[in-house]
Amino acid sequence: KEESLNGTIEVSEERNNNSVSRLLTINNIIQTEYDLTNKKSSSKYLKIITSEILKDSTKGNVLLLGLGGGVLANMLVEKGFNLTGVEFDQRIINCSKNYFNLSSEVNVVEADARNYINNNKNKFQYIIFDLFKSEECPAHTITLESFNLIKQQLNPNGKLIINWHGYYSGKAGQGTLTLLNTLRAAGFKVKLKSTDKSEAHSNLVWIAKPSKNVHAIFSLPINLDNYQLLEQQNALASLQWRKNYLNYYQGK
Repeated sequence: KEESLNGTIEVSEERNNNSVSRLLTINNIIQTEYDLTNKKSSSKYLKIITSEILKDSTKGNVLLLGLGGGVLANMLVEKGFNLTGVEFDQRIINCSKNYFNLSSEVNVVEADARNYINNNKNKFQYIIFDLFKSEECPAHTITLESFNLIKQQLNPNGKLIINWHGYYSGKAGQGTLTLLNTLRAAGFKVKLKSTDKSEAHSNLVWIAKPSKNVHAIFSLPINLDNYQLLEQQNALASLQWRKNYLNYYQGK
């Protein structure tokens, strides 16, 4: 347990029947959940991401923004991908290596994700946003300007993949609609997959591909570098997500 730039980082273990899970948390919110018995993650969104990537015949370089415990990085390296993982906090990198068996084949970069995007000169087949500080994805990483840069850094048939909270309707879904419109404004065609039928207990996985046939919806806002809306728009979703999360884990 340590204090860091992200808040309180803790690695712990819990026993459930015959299995033991190792957890990486930031401010008491799980970032990585790792089953020590089978050495796999139980996170459904990771299965969606890996299946989406593996169904393509194209291998290639992968950029993972948000390393966490490194479980997703390991899964893709094992399948033959060259992976660069960008992580803001050296303490998280240390946790991934010391407690979650991060593969030595993962190229790890300590940097802010947006700063890395701004300076990156390489091309990737897949760029994955798995950026969560507790329950919030940093708004400065998912602006129109950021996505315009991402589009230039993808191979011609490459994909952008984003892990997101599950809310998409009502006031709690305002941020999701803005993110969708921001991607459309940057020229991305988007497909959404959910881990659960319930918005309150799911993640949305965004699979986005560059397209010349999509445009922003005039009546919806766009998240811009100089007008970042998403943290405010996601405030209710973040609050509800944290309440549901704490109720679930404290009620176990």
